[in-house]
Amino acid sequence: MTIPSGSYTISWREDEFGTNAVDDNIDVTVRFATGERYVATMFSVTNLQSLLRQYRVSGECANGLYVWAPHMIVLATLDRKSVEAAVKDLIETGEFVSAFDGPYIRSG
Repeated sequence: MTIPSGSYTISWREDEFGTNAVDDNIDVTVRFATGERYVATMFSVTNLQSLLRQYRVSGECANGLYVWAPHMIVLATLDRKSVEAAVKDLIETGEFVSAFDGPYIRSG
């Protein structure tokens, strides 16, 4: 599958506390001018470590043995510049459709 040509926008919704660039995860949406939309979840490295600690206490994921998410992309930090650079690189290297879920096309 090929990536739509042309421009795209990148967005994610922040909760009432905003995004902690060092220790957080976000659902990222990439919308192309063609109307196609793709989604993935981006995690910071520190957030994966935090989740493992939380799961050891809660018992989730075999008591913190693992963390998983569909279409997971791991970044050092979740600042806008890093997110944009990761998306751009995934598009340029042809790995975008493997890393992101989609395409979703708005109907009507």
